[in-house]
Amino acid sequence: MEQSDPTHLVRLGRAYVRLIEAAQLLIAYAEHDGEVERLRQLAKDYQAGLRELVGKVPAHVSADIMAASEKVLGTVQNVGLN
Repeated sequence: MEQSDPTHLVRLGRAYVRLIEAAQLLIAYAEHDGEVERLRQLAKDYQAGLRELVGKVPAHVSADIMAASEKVLGTVQNVGLN
């Protein structure tokens, strides 16, 4: 699959969105400061990757990527349903 294929880009972007949401959920339940810091850094790295990807694609592809937000697909707790 070519990297500029819109389907590939949407899947990649949606993965970033879900990973960010999962990291944020895990932060809320983290028991150790070190774990919280690692998860925050992970979320920050995924957010940077998502911003970079969204900045390179047409608006309609960005919209498809952002459709992965929990408002559309349900919360991360229900990830089995996504």
